[in-house]
Amino acid sequence: MKSNILRYAMLVCLSASAVTVSCSESKSGDTPEDPGKLTAITLTPSPLSLTVGQSAQLTAAATPATASLEGLRWSSEDSKIARAGDDGTIEGVAVGKTTVRAKCGDVTASCEVTVTAAPIVLEKIELSVSIASVATGKTLDVTAKLVPENAAVEGPVVWKSDDTSKATVDQNGRITGVAEGRTVISATLGSVSASCDIEVYSPAAVREFTFLQLNLWEGIANVNNGQEALIKQLAELKPDAASFCEFTSEDNARTILTAVAAELYKRTGIRYTYTCKGGSGTRGLLTRHPVLSTDAVNGNLWFYRTVVDFYGQQMAIYASHAYHMYYACYLPRGYGDGSSPYGWDKLANGPITDIDFILDREEKSGRTQIAKDLTADTRAQQAQGRLCIFGGDLNQPSHLDWTEAMKDKYEHNGCVVAWPISTTCYADGMKDAYREVYPDPVTHPAVTWPVNNKDARKETQWAAEADERDRIDFVYYRPDAKFAPKKAQIMGPSSMISKSAVVEDQFVDKAEELIEPVGGVWPSDHRGLFITFEVQFPQ
Repeated sequence: MKSNILRYAMLVCLSASAVTVSCSESKSGDTPEDPGKLTAITLTPSPLSLTVGQSAQLTAAATPATASLEGLRWSSEDSKIARAGDDGTIEGVAVGKTTVRAKCGDVTASCEVTVTAAPIVLEKIELSVSIASVATGKTLDVTAKLVPENAAVEGPVVWKSDDTSKATVDQNGRITGVAEGRTVISATLGSVSASCDIEVYSPAAVREFTFLQLNLWEGIANVNNGQEALIKQLAELKPDAASFCEFTSEDNARTILTAVAAELYKRTGIRYTYTCKGGSGTRGLLTRHPVLSTDAVNGNLWFYRTVVDFYGQQMAIYASHAYHMYYACYLPRGYGDGSSPYGWDKLANGPITDIDFILDREEKSGRTQIAKDLTADTRAQQAQGRLCIFGGDLNQPSHLDWTEAMKDKYEHNGCVVAWPISTTCYADGMKDAYREVYPDPVTHPAVTWPVNNKDARKETQWAAEADERDRIDFVYYRPDAKFAPKKAQIMGPSSMISKSAVVEDQFVDKAEELIEPVGGVWPSDHRGLFITFEVQFPQ
């Protein structure tokens, strides 16, 4: 019995020992885990630096390499600093630091992301001049302004002259005139560049300044190919300055003048710039010389002033367009002046020849203020050493044309009228450039409206049964010992409209007095003026 008990006890011990050994072997790896199980994730690059608005791709690598990253999810601890996309694209949002995590199952990896301010990109370079002139042997300093000024850039601005035989430029922007001609000076930094056109001239005792004046008839809207006609005329004449009026708006003026200036540069190689302002009819000015300032005069109602540098001599140039109502020169012709009670209709009781009544109606237009403002401003400009030229459609004749000798011409019906703009200007010493060259209105009437325009989309005349031809477009100047008109010409068709009929105008020397349309197309219902002034320079 004892022997059996002892034998049973030994079997129990042996069984217990076998169980213990089996558990121990399992823990030691005799039965290995899945070799493809994900144990770690590595993110590259890490850490990550971005600028605001910049994006970068984080790449996730599995350990072991055979492990699957299916179901990988990206997140940002602070998405206000950096956002994490589903594909690991990280975008910098705001300056700061945050942590981006990639998680797959219960395995997570993290990457510190630092976001800094984006470098400020250079948008453009602004030069102190767009066009300029310099005498041979003289220098001109041009400055380059970076926009924005705190842009992140590498290296200095690089200056270059396209034609060093005309002008050179050093790396400080100092231009030296070498020989007469034109060149382009450029300033470049990285991929950003700006340029200015430079004219090199030889000092001279006398120079010609050519000035063109023209009404553009509702922004050249009434003539087929009117803008092309204007460009051709300007390319042929190459005026130093051109005054325009009757744009429909400032936007219309900018659109036309921008296109015209660009095309003139292509065709002539001369860089024109422009100014424009609204008021009583939008006015504009093109010039091939540096613009120093543009200012309104008396609220800019009637005209404005642009100051240009003409080879060292400053010129104050005025562009004008006057109100067209109370057009009192229609009254002697038997038509209403456009205002109540007449309108533009033919007068039921015939022509009005009462001079005092005519002038009273004219005064209601307010146009006399043009002369008052002009004379006052030109005196002030002349006191600063500037030469003064005014151009515009004044919608009023001149006392120099409605004289005793002219009282029975152009249906003046015996009227001799001291029209107030011209009389006020002359009383203050200003002069009519055309009449200074051609003082006799009988031999040189130079009527400017209405022209016979074969390409017009509508009639140019307003008074169908009258001879309404008149000179209502002018170039005035303030006399100065340094300059005077040398030559005066009218521009446009040779024929006008009178009583609804085409009438060939009279000329003493047509080739000398009239500049006809280049290509045969004229952009206006008015003729224009082309005045050549002679300017004296101190030696």
